[in-house]
Amino acid sequence: MEFLPLTIDGRRVHVGFWSRFLAGTVDGLILVPIALLYFLASTVNWWLSLAIVLPQTWFFAMYHVSFNAVLGGTPGKLLMGLRITCPDGSAIGWREAWLRSCVDVGIAFCHALLQIWILIQVGPSAFNALPWPRAAEPSGVVLIVLGVLLGLQYVWAFGELVTLLFNKRKRALHDLIGGTVVIYKAFAKDA
Repeated sequence: MEFLPLTIDGRRVHVGFWSRFLAGTVDGLILVPIALLYFLASTVNWWLSLAIVLPQTWFFAMYHVSFNAVLGGTPGKLLMGLRITCPDGSAIGWREAWLRSCVDVGIAFCHALLQIWILIQVGPSAFNALPWPRAAEPSGVVLIVLGVLLGLQYVWAFGELVTLLFNKRKRALHDLIGGTVVIYKAFAKDA
């Protein structure tokens, strides 16, 4: 696998933590209103709450995968002048985009399945009787599974941060899995 050099003309090629953090913040600002709409819809009644769990999860997963595969980055990364590329600076495709997001997508779908499980346990009558905003609370085994899943999420996030901070090409775990790097647009082969 051929990598771009660490610097070109005295400029750093690979993107570090803060630029990626700011790009993620921009993506968050884009996604929060959409998440709020999904949340409000999920509080209307049990049937609607159950019906939108998987489409909501699919939408948020595809936001990252689609933008990365088609444009080389999410809107946040693109606005910050960053690109997700192969190590040599060439464009990534669907394979790399999926691999890069596979752990996050897997965790999101586990959360969705838990949400469905909780809704089924509560049932439509009990859910619809809850005061607004309606939200079914986990209990028993579901609460334990949710705790384990959240623990795994924290371990994953910490691993992402550590790998990003302590390697010279600033590759996070998802970059290593996807065979990608995040670079400044000027160094991308399609720039």
